[in-house]
Amino acid sequence: MLGSFPDPRNSYGRILLFKISLFVAMVGLAVYNRYALVSRMKSEPAKSLGTLSRNVALEQIIGFGVLMDVSALGLMDPYA
Repeated sequence: MLGSFPDPRNSYGRILLFKISLFVAMVGLAVYNRYALVSRMKSEPAKSLGTLSRNVALEQIIGFGVLMDVSALGLMDPYA
């Protein structure tokens, strides 16, 4: 829609870049959960399960932040 990299000098670009960074953090946390914690559950199940449940809650909070950013972007003019 923008045709190029978001411009961090306007508010639309800043919010879009923030949304992208939140999304990358959420996916990174999911990858960590999948490959690091799930494999560690065999050796340390109690500790890994506690960490996994904390990380899933954090993923949900970050996901909520992504949704809030999307709702803000939907109300803004990207060309202003």
